[in-house]
Amino acid sequence: MIEVVDSHHKVLLAWSAYRKTLNAAPQLITFDHHTDTSRPFRNYIHQEMRSQNKELSEDQFLALQQDLLAKVNFNEPATIISAIKNLSNDEHIVTAIESQIISSAFVIAHNCENTDLNIYKQHKIICREIGFKQTQFGLNQDHDSVLNSTLIDSSLSGFNKILRLNNDPKILDNNYILDVDLDYFNTFKSIEPQDSASFLNLVKNAGLITIATEPDYVESCSIDKMLNSEYLLKKLLSLINTSYLTQ
Repeated sequence: MIEVVDSHHKVLLAWSAYRKTLNAAPQLITFDHHTDTSRPFRNYIHQEMRSQNKELSEDQFLALQQDLLAKVNFNEPATIISAIKNLSNDEHIVTAIESQIISSAFVIAHNCENTDLNIYKQHKIICREIGFKQTQFGLNQDHDSVLNSTLIDSSLSGFNKILRLNNDPKILDNNYILDVDLDYFNTFKSIEPQDSASFLNLVKNAGLITIATEPDYVESCSIDKMLNSEYLLKKLLSLINTSYLTQ
């Protein structure tokens, strides 16, 4: 099943519906320009406090946050819809982990730093940066290769190294959600990988695929002029359908 949303945190509704079909929370594999691992409800809480001219200590913030998280129940869609209204588009991953919608998250992103065993133990999140940087000599053309098998295999290997250190099963050994934010693609060539075998393998074995179009972020993160979410969505769905046709 494929679900498409305009703002990334709205994937929570599809994630929770999938979670209801399982005995245990699935893993998440996500491709994004950003990690989207901000603290749940941080913007909502601070806006509410500012409207009341109140300042919050860290302990007070955490107490309010826990109250909001406690209301999120993947078995009750109304609670997910309510949470989505109060979340920002980068707060859904930690929310999903805290609410047992997903068990852990594996993030491949442009704007991040590689995380270690301690971060995984504490947050159940592992991030791997794609490592393609703008240099004084111009663009590193590997920005075109963000879906290529070499990059994906390297990222999966990095995830598995941390999991092995924690004596956890390898990634892909459990049910998982495949999630893509279209701002992950910054060039026209990036959505047309030369070697898509590893990505298509992720597609084939995913229990659910979610796509966030995020048109404003696609535009702000793009390198190629005129790149937009409509074009990227059409290309990505075509690539995903290629996987289904070859099963």
